[in-house]
Amino acid sequence: MAQERAFLKSLRGKVTTQMLLVALVPILIIGALVYTSMTRAENSASNSVDKSRETLAKDTIGSGKASQAWGLAVDIETWVAERIGEVKA
Repeated sequence: MAQERAFLKSLRGKVTTQMLLVALVPILIIGALVYTSMTRAENSASNSVDKSRETLAKDTIGSGKASQAWGLAVDIETWVAERIGEVKA
């Protein structure tokens, strides 16, 4: 009776292993490159938005307008909190 060979030592095992390597290695490399480039693009976009937001706050709106808007927002929050307190009472 003939003895069976181990799977990795047989011709079928060798061909299967080589096909998996040939198919999976490029997919893994491309996946890593895409992930890296998307991460860099996301960071770049985030930095660009932050820089634009700072420029808009400093140059376009001006610090005076920004502080007035912040003060008005605090006044509105206080007023709404007082009305809610009155309704609860």
